[in-house]
Amino acid sequence: MLRRDLTNSPVRSRSVLGWLFIGLSVICVIQSAREWRAWTPDPQLAERDLPLALPIRFAGHRIDVADDQPTDSLSSERAVEGRIQLYLDGQPLGGPSRALVRPGRRDLGRYHMWLQATPFHDRTSGEDVLFLARRIRPSDAGGARFEVNRLDESGAVTTEMLRGWSLGSRYAVWRATQFLRANEWEAFPLSMLDAVAFPLFLLIYPMGTLFLGIVLVRSGRRRRLALSPG
Repeated sequence: MLRRDLTNSPVRSRSVLGWLFIGLSVICVIQSAREWRAWTPDPQLAERDLPLALPIRFAGHRIDVADDQPTDSLSSERAVEGRIQLYLDGQPLGGPSRALVRPGRRDLGRYHMWLQATPFHDRTSGEDVLFLARRIRPSDAGGARFEVNRLDESGAVTTEMLRGWSLGSRYAVWRATQFLRANEWEAFPLSMLDAVAFPLFLLIYPMGTLFLGIVLVRSGRRRRLALSPG
């Protein structure tokens, strides 16, 4: 009886490892399909040109961005740690947040990778809408979150606080955070779309792992049948 258990142990481990490889491969395919869908434009929304000038003007509204860093006399891309605050028509929009500020810039590029303004035209309602998204890092130890503000022509604001893994749920949100997601792997950590340019890598993962997983599971099943009594 003990001998049979010892024999079955590596067989069971082989099957478990095979199912693990299969599961990772399936997750990769699912996440790749979700990312592809996230990049597919919403037919209801038409994109407008991204604003760069400050303050941002939209449908009669004014959005100002204030920070605690001086402005350099020379243009540069040097970035320093700072804090920013949004204002909609003179009223605070949300609270202050940490950001890397480029003192040598006087436009929205001053907050590149930390603040993004993305306008759309809603073909259904015929109105314009502006998404103001900023990257939020509450502490040195905490992961990044993303504050997404939707501003309608009427001035109504809808605010969402999202984690990286939920950004791909809607095209508008995915597009509105495009330049804020640098170095963030949470959204689709196992997606293979970034590896399309390297087909040899795809032969290893997910195609290779899927094939190896199937081989291990089938091999374990045959061994179990061979060891079963009768």
